[in-house]
Amino acid sequence: MASALDLLTQTSARLFAEASDPELQDAVANGEWPAALWQAVEDNGLPLALVPEAQGGVGLSWLEATAVLRLAGSFAVPLPLAETMIGKALLAETGLDPGSGPLALAPCGFGDSFGLEADHGDGNGFRVSGHARRAPWAGSVDRIALVASAAPAGPAGSYPLGSVRIVIVTGLASLERPAVVNHAGDPMAELVLDRFAIASDQVSAPLEVGHPLAQPDAVLLRYALARSAQMAGAMDRVLDLTLEHARGREQFGRPIARFQAVQQQISALAAEVAVVGAAVEAAARALDDSALATAKGEAEIAIAAAKARAGDAATQVAAIAHQVHGAIGFTREHVLHRFTRRLVGWRDEAGNERDWQQRVGARVAAAGADSLWQLLTGA
Repeated sequence: MASALDLLTQTSARLFAEASDPELQDAVANGEWPAALWQAVEDNGLPLALVPEAQGGVGLSWLEATAVLRLAGSFAVPLPLAETMIGKALLAETGLDPGSGPLALAPCGFGDSFGLEADHGDGNGFRVSGHARRAPWAGSVDRIALVASAAPAGPAGSYPLGSVRIVIVTGLASLERPAVVNHAGDPMAELVLDRFAIASDQVSAPLEVGHPLAQPDAVLLRYALARSAQMAGAMDRVLDLTLEHARGREQFGRPIARFQAVQQQISALAAEVAVVGAAVEAAARALDDSALATAKGEAEIAIAAAKARAGDAATQVAAIAHQVHGAIGFTREHVLHRFTRRLVGWRDEAGNERDWQQRVGARVAAAGADSLWQLLTGA
């Protein structure tokens, strides 16, 4: 008997297959919102995947949710699915109404931050100010969930414990947002808020020190894990395409897959894909186990390692795939670029590999040599 996750992934695969249409992806890159595709995804409950069943959601674990996001990555789905899944879970977890429709997400960190102050003018609201340099999908949707604090952000963009609130900003369409696209053509925007008015019912209560989301960078870590899962899925498809091409392309009377040099390249590509997939799974299990309940939980190290490893692998996977495909892999007509460009774009979102490598290094240095084994193993 198929499990609930099997049924969900089967349904998701049928929905995501529609996203592979080159015309649809080109339309999104040109600024068109894929309304029909989003409606189908929303009708099947995927945006509520991480919201508990008691609150009307699907109630997936992070291990299960990353399986869905990995599948989305393997179809190059041009939707803010990861952002909406995380955003709606944040709102539900902090007592806010997730509502319907898509969400952008500004988790803050690595230079992006938002501050919150009471609006003394009307006495029943807040003002939010801050800057997100490149917020994915903030140029296409009207709502964004972000992390804000009444206290100044630290040097790395994280907030002091006990000062964090989750905020939902509506009316993005009324803002001037310098629009850009990432390497894949997915829309992004620079988001600058200057004492932007927020109603009180769009701001969570201050998160207590013991709350999982009150930890510095807790939301950023979740986003980094989601993006890593999507990268793992894109790598899955790149490997499949490369194997298919190598088996079908002939040189000197035999498939190039039979040449030792090509076999070595494909083996290296497959190894990178396998390592990233394992790192994402380990990070998802760690997040489910610890829920970031403590700042020293293994989830932080596991997620940082997964995103860093995915970023490192993205460069190598894209390079090897295009080498094996040769000139045809660089053409617009071939599907390969739709995945390799996403890998390049996603590599820099939610922190790039250097950002996360430095984060891991800082944690190891702070813990000291005697704690290295414990940090690596979670023992």
